[in-house]
Amino acid sequence: MIMRLVKDNITYFMPPLSSLERKEFSTRGKSQDKGLQHGGILTGDSKISSRTIGVEVIIMGENQLDYQSQVDELMRYAYRRDQRLYVTDTRYVNVACLTKYQENYYKGYYGERGTIDLTFLALDPFFYENTQIFEQIITSSPAKFTINNPTNIDSPVTVTIVPTEANLSMELKNLTDGGRVFSYSDPNLTAGKTLTINAETGTVELDGDNTINNFTGTFLSVLFGDNVFQYTGGKCVITISFPKRWL
Repeated sequence: MIMRLVKDNITYFMPPLSSLERKEFSTRGKSQDKGLQHGGILTGDSKISSRTIGVEVIIMGENQLDYQSQVDELMRYAYRRDQRLYVTDTRYVNVACLTKYQENYYKGYYGERGTIDLTFLALDPFFYENTQIFEQIITSSPAKFTINNPTNIDSPVTVTIVPTEANLSMELKNLTDGGRVFSYSDPNLTAGKTLTINAETGTVELDGDNTINNFTGTFLSVLFGDNVFQYTGGKCVITISFPKRWL
């Protein structure tokens, strides 16, 4: 597997001797001492902060001209902003920019062979693969179905509902995630229309029009592992999709 950088459908394959050297993250977990008691209380939200990604690149030039040519090409692409860094054939991290560059030569091979350490900033701290898509045909209500999230972290879902009959009021609940639930009531939610509820962007649209005023409750996520959903409402086709992401 050769690491690569991808932006605007332009792919740069990094030198074969490139490797992921550092992958660390921290959380926004903070504490405050308890008054007149032992221990403390959690005050942060424990969400993942932005992170840095370290990549080591080894360049073995035939001569100084060849070495410098490879370094120039590497920097031309590494310095781009807002691109994907693929660390396997399918898994990538979104990097905002290059924050640090360090070049060291092998003894006796100045300007011909060396190691370059690159540090990228990832404002979005997760590693991604493709989007997981699940479809459920609802013919009776209430209905339960299970969705598996194969990753190691929760992920926001996009719910698409296409009624096969008038569906003036409906409810969807993730029983596994503490019963988090949303409801939607709309006399315009008739057969063939498309309701899209996107937890990542916080939007609710019916055939592309903003209808968030008809939405109550909370946007849903899937925890890692099996998630049991319960739907109450009219007949419809439900599609739930979410990005597969890892810490």
